[in-house]
Amino acid sequence: MPELLAWMLLFAGSHACFAVLALSQERHWRAVGGTAMPLHAASRGRLGGYAGLALLYGVAVAREGAGFGSISWCMLLFFGAVTVALTLSWAPRRLRWAAWMLD
Repeated sequence: MPELLAWMLLFAGSHACFAVLALSQERHWRAVGGTAMPLHAASRGRLGGYAGLALLYGVAVAREGAGFGSISWCMLLFFGAVTVALTLSWAPRRLRWAAWMLD
């Protein structure tokens, strides 16, 4: 059970990082919130998203070792990006929590 919880937390972190990265773009920001993007949101989103992904890489490597940790991190990147892309396509307003993080 702790292993499953760790994987779920890593996936949630990947999803959050990609949501923040997506909302650092004006087009996605407007789809989610419908308002003008604040000036600082783009730079905060990029910095926070990439820093979070780097932190996730460190956690994955620390938990699983360099070989399997790198592979599992790539898998987490894929699933996090796909879930954010599908959410932006079908229900972009469900990512309002990420816009709140950048505001």
